[in-house]
Amino acid sequence: MELESVWDFPSRPGYHYGSYLAEQLGDASALKLRFNTGRPIYRNGQELAALLESLVSNWPVPVQRLILTACTTVP
Repeated sequence: MELESVWDFPSRPGYHYGSYLAEQLGDASALKLRFNTGRPIYRNGQELAALLESLVSNWPVPVQRLILTACTTVP
């Protein structure tokens, strides 16, 4: 089973690759999202698109870009 902890830096509690990228860019916010891998890919894609649209439209400042990093496991 995939765990979110693979994204963490063990020596720095609360710090992960997303926060590292945000720190390096200087103008980014790190967010985490876990998706249900037990559903068809197209359903996950539809839900992800809707979540991203909602995120962008409700973010407190105009969103200039989105950077997505992902990991998948194949059973």
